[in-house]
Amino acid sequence: MKNLKELKNFKGNLRDQPFGLFPINKRQFKASDIPKLTPEEVNVRALLSNPNGTNKLRPIICTVADLPDTDQLEFILGKVRQLRENAAVSETSAAGAEGVRTLSTLIKKYLIEVAPEKKSAWDIRARLTIWEEKLGSKTLEEVTPADISAIKRELNKTRSGATVNRFLGVLSAVFSYAIRELHWIQSNPLSQVQKFKENNDRIRWLNDEEREQLFAGLEKSESRELKDLVIFCLATGCRKGEALGLTWDDIDFESGSIEFKSVRRRVLCSEAFIDEKTGQVNLSFKKNQHDAGLKNKSKIKKLSIDDPAFSPLVTILKERKFRLQSESNFVFPHDPRHAWQNLIKRTGLKDFKFHDLRHTCASYAIQAGKTLLEVAVQLGHESLVSAKRYAHHDPKANVGTGAAVASRLFG
Repeated sequence: MKNLKELKNFKGNLRDQPFGLFPINKRQFKASDIPKLTPEEVNVRALLSNPNGTNKLRPIICTVADLPDTDQLEFILGKVRQLRENAAVSETSAAGAEGVRTLSTLIKKYLIEVAPEKKSAWDIRARLTIWEEKLGSKTLEEVTPADISAIKRELNKTRSGATVNRFLGVLSAVFSYAIRELHWIQSNPLSQVQKFKENNDRIRWLNDEEREQLFAGLEKSESRELKDLVIFCLATGCRKGEALGLTWDDIDFESGSIEFKSVRRRVLCSEAFIDEKTGQVNLSFKKNQHDAGLKNKSKIKKLSIDDPAFSPLVTILKERKFRLQSESNFVFPHDPRHAWQNLIKRTGLKDFKFHDLRHTCASYAIQAGKTLLEVAVQLGHESLVSAKRYAHHDPKANVGTGAAVASRLFG
């Protein structure tokens, strides 16, 4: 077998093989695009048959980059055999000797077949673990809205309403899977459980005095990485993950433009398997993984930094490139999370999170007379609905033209 890592030689998946190569970003690329992709952008997937004989299940084995350099076929086929055994265990455990299906078996099946595809697999597993502990022994028909509401109130004693809603949401997804894909049940008990009301309009931004307080704290920070990252996110309004996913190839200093095409995630699920000893589903995760595409399902977001007001930011980026390019192709190779936590403690800023730098950028733009549409484009919002949160700011508070935010930050 040819070396699968040489993707330029990829001619297509063979019908007689129990595995195939597929782009990680299925929304942006097709199998025919694989010769143009890197090994980190392509998954090796097993092709497993459903009980009815159709090849529908495609669990991830690994990325092409993670394949060994030798004995690749033996490695892949070994993983396929393991996945087949897992699927068989999952299928036979779906119903006990008396044909009883419990919430526990449904959760296990969901974790094996669905969760690995989710970018939030880490949180999904944690939340479903709680539901399995509380209600796992009940059959699906025995799980009632009253049971779920009681646990909802119990969770709310130590967690916020918004967090509890995430618990309810993942359980609802599990029951929907049982209805639409497995056809085990006909109704979702979560449809009769009311969620907590959330305040999605929270806007925390820095006034001029607080911003100077933050900048003063950055000068004393033990992390140079943090100072550059904070200024960059504040000036561009990008998400932290977008900044961490940025490479030097995405910045064109000649044209004065930046292209955001990927995000860095703290963890991504690589595979799911059933522990032979415990019978529990285990998920394997890889840290600091880069994922093509942005949060709003866009493939790319372009920003201009050509205005003279961005000169200080351009200087920071050029200095970083001179200093770091030989070490890493990423503009921000490290996530200074601990340095940020120390900074907030030291400055005493109340109720301020890293994501609020994005809110600050949007607020400054609105105050400089920019329209909601311009703010939505700058921040990469999918619609104007998100940008409307900033509409209460007085557009006459600060008059500016061009790169309004950069002028306020660096002027």
